[in-house]
Amino acid sequence: MTVVVSVIWLLGCASYTVHLQVEDESGQPVSTASAWVAGELVEADSRGRIDLRRLTRPELLVVEAGEFLAEPVVVGPSDRDDTLTVTLYDAADRTSMHFGGDVMLGRRYELDGHIDPDDRETTARQVVRDLGPLMGAAGLSMANLETVVGDLDDDEAYAGKRWLLQTHPDSLSALDELGLDVVGLANNHQRDWLDPGVISSLDALDEHGLPHLGAGETKADASESLVVDVDGVRVGVVAFTSVDGDYVNDSLPTSDDVPPTDLLDEEQWKWDEREWGDEDLEIDAAARRIGDAWGLFAELEDDLTSEERGDAWAGLVEVYPELQDWIARRGHGGAAGWDTDEAVQAITELRPDVDLVVVQLHMGFQFASAPSAAARAAAYSAIDAGADVVIGHHPHVVQGIEWYDGKLVAWSLGNLVFDQDFLVTFRSVVLRTVHDTDGDLVTARLYPLMLDRYRPVPTHGLPASETLADLWEASLADVTAARGQDARVRNTPGGGTASLPIGLEWSHGSAELTELAAPATYDISVPAGRTAALPDDGVVRVHGDALVGWDRWGYGDFEDGDTDAYDDTPGWIEESSGIHRVSSKDPQRTVLEITRSNYNSSRVITRFVARIPLVENRLFADADGSTALDGDASFSLRMLARGEGERDIGTVQIDYVHFDDLDPTAEPWTETLRTVQHPIEIKGSGWKEILIDLDADLEPVDGLAPNGAMVTFRFDPGEFRSSRIQLDEVEFIEWRPAPDAYVAADRLRSDAGETVTVDHLSW
Repeated sequence: MTVVVSVIWLLGCASYTVHLQVEDESGQPVSTASAWVAGELVEADSRGRIDLRRLTRPELLVVEAGEFLAEPVVVGPSDRDDTLTVTLYDAADRTSMHFGGDVMLGRRYELDGHIDPDDRETTARQVVRDLGPLMGAAGLSMANLETVVGDLDDDEAYAGKRWLLQTHPDSLSALDELGLDVVGLANNHQRDWLDPGVISSLDALDEHGLPHLGAGETKADASESLVVDVDGVRVGVVAFTSVDGDYVNDSLPTSDDVPPTDLLDEEQWKWDEREWGDEDLEIDAAARRIGDAWGLFAELEDDLTSEERGDAWAGLVEVYPELQDWIARRGHGGAAGWDTDEAVQAITELRPDVDLVVVQLHMGFQFASAPSAAARAAAYSAIDAGADVVIGHHPHVVQGIEWYDGKLVAWSLGNLVFDQDFLVTFRSVVLRTVHDTDGDLVTARLYPLMLDRYRPVPTHGLPASETLADLWEASLADVTAARGQDARVRNTPGGGTASLPIGLEWSHGSAELTELAAPATYDISVPAGRTAALPDDGVVRVHGDALVGWDRWGYGDFEDGDTDAYDDTPGWIEESSGIHRVSSKDPQRTVLEITRSNYNSSRVITRFVARIPLVENRLFADADGSTALDGDASFSLRMLARGEGERDIGTVQIDYVHFDDLDPTAEPWTETLRTVQHPIEIKGSGWKEILIDLDADLEPVDGLAPNGAMVTFRFDPGEFRSSRIQLDEVEFIEWRPAPDAYVAADRLRSDAGETVTVDHLSW
């Protein structure tokens, strides 16, 4: 039996100093500036210089001066002894806005103990306290609240809905801690407890005094815009979703479908025949499956008046309560649904009454790296109608940024506060914009975040670079996500109409959006049978035959990359003692150290906190996947290792799984296909690169191909001998032929060895 114990991370982190040079837009020093750092107020000198001394970890601070907009700044050990220029923008006739992604505070936040049911107000604040100064530094801060707010019983929830989200009203204190000024409700979870849930959310937010939009008891209420006065700048906001539940209904079985032989009791309702008919629709009463009944209603719906549609739907769901409808229509409340003509009219009417128009769109495909065609069309229509910025959500992952007709579109900012445990959902960004009253964008900036055990934390160093590089790759790729006939979502070329490619320029812990600069071009030598690092400060286009590799793990660098006060290592779970994070002086790095003393008979275990997705192809000629355009993938586990004492005692255990989430009417399922153990052979005391090729592990089992891998490091007991092993740069690499595009890749590989030319866009 493995005994789980708490682990103390031993890290001797030397203090560092950073200097901030605070200037106005003309480059003149701002001597009145100040910043709170670790609870201490530090003021600028007469030259506008703020000296930050004796820092020991990354820090988030906010630089302020009376007549200027506040400016968030993130610093870290890699800024040691540097002078960072911070530009403050005149607050006159300007406003700053911060946009975050999806937010909820129920489910695992309470089940895993992050929020204590006996003290929700205090503990909910603690979940977001590391992010609060960043989100609260804007004149107007907003996010998508993707949850019912209430304390409703589980047996009152929407029948047949797979995912149900509810946040207790007392946990809204977290939104105060974040400094949120507006929440959008136009999403697919506002009706998780049907109309009582909609009413509960609206009442709770009103009682809390938090402005909201995008949901209501009627379609008219849900579609209302919101106007907010921010220091004299009038900002109008509208919010819509296209995720309405119809796709789920379209997936329900009809009389033409054959029930599976291993049908679960909880899935029986989809195959039952129930008596239903509608005299007004001239549908004779008969025993029908739910899919057949839905099909009859859907065929006739467009020809009905609003009142007829509501009556018909009410009669239909009385017999089939599992039919899904998540937006305000058909005689009930819910979220504001996207209708192009109606949305364009709403934006057009709002435009003359405000200085800025913000449009929130809840659209696209979950976990897809590119926007859908419908999301593109909606965003472009919104800007054509007068929107100044469009903010997308629903995919729960970071997608790209696009300029359209000089206006900014953020396709998806990822999760802001959410409890999903997919690897791709752990990283996100906050978008900061500064606009003037004419609607002109003065500056826009991206702040990378990490959800560490569901706690949102600003990041610095390599974690920040990886997030921004992935976003930049997505921004430069003209790619659109589409769903094929087999229900799988695939990326296909084309669809974007960006008027100007996005450039990024790194400064004070974030990236400013700029015009795209010319790349630097140079050669990289790849040794035979080895790997070579690509730069970690941007994106590259590789010319040559070497394989290009992406580290799909992203948590194998053990530096302190987030601004929280914990000395933990995000992304790892320690299941035994004997694991430490320590400083190494040759070269200077922070590493994971596994130690064992004499007579220690226990096994040392640490593992990745989430499974690695194994994706054979990522770009296709069409949505049905008939032709792959990116070359098949191969996979490797790579690391640097060194040791002392008995060293050849390590193994990497990889559990290969098949995960299926294609049926929107059923629970997803996971099957472990095989478990493979690879030895870690460490010879000599110097750092050695270990590269474990995994292609032989990936053969299908009973027709199922592995599409996920859980990685565990096991170090078995020695025999009366002590040992010490150090690991660094632990990477799970997906290799592909070099694409004709800029990518956020991490390494190069060549079996024969070669020199390749690289075009490098750096920030």
